[in-house]
Amino acid sequence: MSTATPTRKPLPGYYQFGAGAFAGVTEICIFYPLDVVKTRMQLETGKSPSMLTSFKNIIRQEGAGRLYRGLVPPLLLEAPKRAVKFAANDFWGKSFVKNTPDGKMTQGLSILTGAAAGATESFVVVPFELVKIRLQDKTSKYAGPMDVVRTIMRQHGPLGLYAGMESTFWRSVAVPLLISDAGFFGTIHTLRSKLPKAETPQGVLLNNFISGALGGFVGTALNTPFDVVKSRIQGAHPIPGVVPKYNWTYPSLALILREEGAAALYKGFVPKVLRLAPGGGVLLLVVEAVLSVVRNTLGPPEDLTKVISCRMSHRSIAFNNLPPEVIQHIAVAACGLTPAAPPSVLAMLQPVSRSIHAALSPHLNPGVHARIFSTQFDSRAPTRRFAAAGRPLTAQCFAYELRRRWICLKRIRSVSSAGRLLVCSEENEQEDLWLIYFMFTESDGHNYDLLLWAKITGYLRTIVREKLMPSPRPGYMIESTTRSLGLWLMWFLTEVYTVVAETQAEIAQIHSILRPWALASHKYDTLCAPYTQWQLPAPDEPSLGEDPEPGTHQFLADLDLRNRTEMVTHMGRRIPLAPPRASVAAIMSFMVRLERNGPIPAHPAPPIPTPPGQFPTTIPANHPGLTVYPRTRYPGFLGPGSHEFDGRVNRAGSAAYDTEWRRILQCGNPFVNPKFKTMPMFRPGDFAGQWEGRFVFLTFDAFRDMLAGVVGAVTTGPIAQQPHVWRIHEHHLVHRRRRFPLGRDSDVDTGDKLPVGGPLDAYIPRNAEFIHHGEPSEFGTRRLEVRLPDTSDPLGYKSYNYTTLDGPTDLPPTYITTDSVLSPTPPPIDMDTSSDWDQPQPPTLGDGDDEFDEEILDTLITGEGHSSWGSFRLRGRVRAWDGMIILVKDYDGPNAQGRGRWLYKGYVGAGGNWVGRWRDTFTTERLSGYEGVFSVTRRY
Repeated sequence: MSTATPTRKPLPGYYQFGAGAFAGVTEICIFYPLDVVKTRMQLETGKSPSMLTSFKNIIRQEGAGRLYRGLVPPLLLEAPKRAVKFAANDFWGKSFVKNTPDGKMTQGLSILTGAAAGATESFVVVPFELVKIRLQDKTSKYAGPMDVVRTIMRQHGPLGLYAGMESTFWRSVAVPLLISDAGFFGTIHTLRSKLPKAETPQGVLLNNFISGALGGFVGTALNTPFDVVKSRIQGAHPIPGVVPKYNWTYPSLALILREEGAAALYKGFVPKVLRLAPGGGVLLLVVEAVLSVVRNTLGPPEDLTKVISCRMSHRSIAFNNLPPEVIQHIAVAACGLTPAAPPSVLAMLQPVSRSIHAALSPHLNPGVHARIFSTQFDSRAPTRRFAAAGRPLTAQCFAYELRRRWICLKRIRSVSSAGRLLVCSEENEQEDLWLIYFMFTESDGHNYDLLLWAKITGYLRTIVREKLMPSPRPGYMIESTTRSLGLWLMWFLTEVYTVVAETQAEIAQIHSILRPWALASHKYDTLCAPYTQWQLPAPDEPSLGEDPEPGTHQFLADLDLRNRTEMVTHMGRRIPLAPPRASVAAIMSFMVRLERNGPIPAHPAPPIPTPPGQFPTTIPANHPGLTVYPRTRYPGFLGPGSHEFDGRVNRAGSAAYDTEWRRILQCGNPFVNPKFKTMPMFRPGDFAGQWEGRFVFLTFDAFRDMLAGVVGAVTTGPIAQQPHVWRIHEHHLVHRRRRFPLGRDSDVDTGDKLPVGGPLDAYIPRNAEFIHHGEPSEFGTRRLEVRLPDTSDPLGYKSYNYTTLDGPTDLPPTYITTDSVLSPTPPPIDMDTSSDWDQPQPPTLGDGDDEFDEEILDTLITGEGHSSWGSFRLRGRVRAWDGMIILVKDYDGPNAQGRGRWLYKGYVGAGGNWVGRWRDTFTTERLSGYEGVFSVTRRY
């Protein structure tokens, strides 16, 4: 008596779909190079080389990576293609069997099922096949898949993506005996019935591989002529008004047969067989293996839908019973497992149930998204900065910013991968650059890692190539927000090793980018407002301008006040911000290139040439640029406790960039007072101390030609540089008010402010006499007395007294002893990053008297220094509105008459770089005087 074998209950359709998708991806990754060679051979209209020769030519001429050219479309194509093929085959097979009298699958029904599955598949795969073939073509100039799609849509409309649809359809369903998919599934059915019955699971897998491989061979042998025609049709680039040579399937078959012979219809047959024959076996093998694993996991053959539903329901009930706080903690912890990746856990958890969705909803519970933001991004800087302005951030701000940042970071990553900015709009491009600027200036370690995830270096190369490279058009570039932020991004990613390793060609290219922004002082300002404006904000008064001065139009200086602000979204709020000045970043990037070969020697020697193509790892260990010497400080974004290039331990972290944030927030509109609490642009002690650096200038002839409009004078003109050393003293006029008034005159203590002089005198009255009292070691009694002639006073002069600081108020930085440049390293994992690291103290003179509130009303600067031209004295003032330091340099000694009198104006930026421009004082401020750039760095 025989026992009937129970019929295996079919799995739900989505398991068939998933198994087919997984099998398709597996097959692509193994056999894709064969598909590239096959397409190249089919597109060749003459005598095509052999498969091995094609492989050699591609690798030798284009590189091995070309064998995977266009891999992205197949990964997007083949997975749904294979999934649709198997799912459609399963659907049509069940439909045909259900309508047969005996309910059995026959050879004819198997062929008919394959034909129907192939027809269904054709409607899905044609656009993907078209993009793939266009990318695989040897003459392809496309940047990527999206570039192909945009080009076709622009030239031919949406229907252009279906070029070759007719040939694809005939390839799949022409005559049931001559189609790939009918032949594939029909042959599988026949071979399975002929092969010996398998007794073991290994035997079943072997039968599946043999039947799948032979099925793929039969389908390939029968459909190759149709595939050749399809490749010719899709590989052609139609010209409007011209009938394509290969347009319809059967006329194209006849044309190829007549012009190239019957063998041409089988071009690419060998690589196609080598791919599809074993590929078919791999495909079927993987599908059956995946479905077998699913069946074993789900248990015995019963109603699997009920089993899955029951298990899912049980897990959902168990998860729903957890308190919302626990669910939120699980979500935050899960997102923290992959901090440098999008929080995809939220997308997986929220659809589980309504209660879980409510617990994790950004609208109902923004706090959990704020916690995730702090897990992935650096949140100390924005929290500190908005609180200092009197507008603390809320949980809704962090929740909104979390989603926005990941959208922008994914877009940045796609631009970097594509190598072109066309993948995003101009509005998105500007939004992305602002986000990059904020993430760098707020970085305490996490932001920097996330920017590396977004492939920020590739994005910078795209920005430089498309936005910053010199244009062939005459004239200077306009200082747009995109270019300003692009130059700051260029500076943020500057590192010692990359600068030292740059070849001569790279240096020349970078100089052609940076020189105009750094040296063209008549076009690009370094200041938030012209140096001729002292009292800011200024009233916005209508003006019709002034009469021109004859013969000086091209030499007139641009001294107009402008509102430079624009609305920018940051931390969920739209706020008016001014783009940072492009020239400041360009000057720092320019200076580090001038310093790449060490300090300026007493007897200049030719620079050490860098061999072409040399990388940082091959720089000679004795390269002078790798020694530690005073130079422009490089940016650091690894947070407090990290080691910088010269061994200095970073203490401030993102707090070092708080001044840059205040400058773009408070100093964009010179006509209005901000509606928020303003913060001072410097702290006492920021300027006092010793500084060392260099000043750079064009030759006088080159500068004159530059003002006359010759752009080449600034890009290729000769430059000179000189080292100089400063010793700076600060002098503050302090207004002191008793916190708890006693009703006495001593409740308020302040002095008179020194009158303002002319801009070319650094706003110091020209007849002022400076007298220093006390010794530098006597803090508290050290002061500056400034005397101005006053006939109404019995003494004949009036005194103005300022408190003096001779050095920085912060503790000296900690250094790791080193004689050579170090690679920046992140802080130790177990380091205590307590909150006092990122809470800068308010401005104070350090007397420790808490009885009074102190406010700095005015700051004077004095100092002395020397350069190769001799010793000099420095006098100047600080504009409180934006922190601009303006100084006059007067040379000392008997031979100082011919050395001139020079005006320096600039800012102290993050890390201790004091950068800006200098100019002569003999030319009136209304005209562009002889001007250069300078940079000094603090010495300890």
